[in-house]
Amino acid sequence: MKIKDNVKKKVLDNPVIKKLIEDLNLNQNQIESGIHLFIKIIEEQKKIKELDFLTKIEIYDENSIIGVSVPNKEINKSLKINKYFWLNDITKIEKNIIFGKPKNKENFKLEKNIFYWEYPTLKKENNRNKLGLWFKQYYTNLQNNKYTKGVYIYGKFGLGKSFFLKALTNYLIEKKKNVIFVNTVDLYEKMIRNLEKNSDVNYEIIQKMKKVDILIIDDIGSEKQNSWFLFSTLYPILENRLQEEKTTCFSSLFSLNELKKYWLKGKEMDLIRVERLIEKIRSLTIPIHLEGKNIREL
Repeated sequence: MKIKDNVKKKVLDNPVIKKLIEDLNLNQNQIESGIHLFIKIIEEQKKIKELDFLTKIEIYDENSIIGVSVPNKEINKSLKINKYFWLNDITKIEKNIIFGKPKNKENFKLEKNIFYWEYPTLKKENNRNKLGLWFKQYYTNLQNNKYTKGVYIYGKFGLGKSFFLKALTNYLIEKKKNVIFVNTVDLYEKMIRNLEKNSDVNYEIIQKMKKVDILIIDDIGSEKQNSWFLFSTLYPILENRLQEEKTTCFSSLFSLNELKKYWLKGKEMDLIRVERLIEKIRSLTIPIHLEGKNIREL
């Protein structure tokens, strides 16, 4: 069936098709022979999250191209994430956040999905180098199945605390390590709703948080000061992880001393119990205070 010129033009103007033609360096005859395949690819892009297989273009000869079916990497990636990223229904994270170094220090350009170990525009006193040293040690121990204390990263907004922990989560998924990343507010609200429903789900959440290879609790101290949440949920999880030497990481706006003061402002808070909880966190982690400029402003 002959394809109309206006349809052909629209297909060839599609950014995905433009890039494909450029990457494969297709000549005019090859392009003409593959218009129907390009249309198929454009249609697949609209429902990419539902398809098990996608069309890949290969060069047949100087005058023509062919389409072959290949597994959908997005589907495979989602399956991997669901397998290793436990409790991912509580807090979603961006799948594409990774660690990286600036490609060009002289003409530095910030990319929103990369956690940079160093910024040419930032001084070293922001303590990112300490995070790098911890990660190097963690990586080494990971290869040898050795325990590493986690990090307690604290500091003001916009310094990359959560960003680092999200990149770490994605890194661990790639290494096929079971990981839980939860924002404390999300976790608190989820568990309170489960309580109201008289659900048994909270028990399952607690058990998973005890057993997971690495537990990452983001923005601790942003939740409501609730004695049930702290002492019936958080405390037994951390106690178990300390006994079994399982890596546990946190981010917070507060230092541990400030976190203690914040928690003690809540009703029915007991000084001894709060101090014990703070001591669990202290025993599980190395504190790293991020300082410097708000990265979002760079």
